[in-house]
Amino acid sequence: VNLVKTGRVIYERITAWILSKIIRTLQIAIFVVLSFLITGNYVVSAFAIILYFFMTDFVKISLATDNLRWSGKPNTWNIASLVKVSVILSVLVIAESFGLLYIGLSYFHLNADVLSLYTFTFEILFFSAMFLIFNVRERVHFWNSMPSKTLLTAIVLSIIAATVVVTVGIPGLTPIPLNQTLIALSYSAAFSLIVNDLIKSTLLKKTELRW
Repeated sequence: VNLVKTGRVIYERITAWILSKIIRTLQIAIFVVLSFLITGNYVVSAFAIILYFFMTDFVKISLATDNLRWSGKPNTWNIASLVKVSVILSVLVIAESFGLLYIGLSYFHLNADVLSLYTFTFEILFFSAMFLIFNVRERVHFWNSMPSKTLLTAIVLSIIAATVVVTVGIPGLTPIPLNQTLIALSYSAAFSLIVNDLIKSTLLKKTELRW
């Protein structure tokens, strides 16, 4: 019985990783390209993207330790449902990214400081990726199960590290005011844990990904 339970938990971890991977890939590709077409300028630097991938790797690896509930029935791979859920959540994430970018350009006037805009866009992508984990790891509401200590620690430490990096600055990444970072963090948390979580739980009730 324990072997069956372990196998089904692994299935849930793989599913969470697949959803996260598809959504983040679509977000980066579509958001960056459309932002360039709309503004006429790149909104993020190559260094910021590399740093983003590096700093999110620890959380992605920690997904292998997550405390996920096994299903009561045998699992079957339903790629169509996975893609459907991923695309819908991607649309939400991308729209929210543009909303935060609008705040940065209109209220923080980052269009006058390209280097600061690169840092702010890094925050948009990074914080979105961190809170996305809470969406994809749980098929109902995110509070229905507690992440493993390793995963939760990795998320918290990654958010703290990113906040320090964008506030203090490093070569290749210009520092920006802490209040802008806190707004980006709060915005991402609110939309991911409230709006996206509600839509996701409603959506999964209508797909075969539901337990």
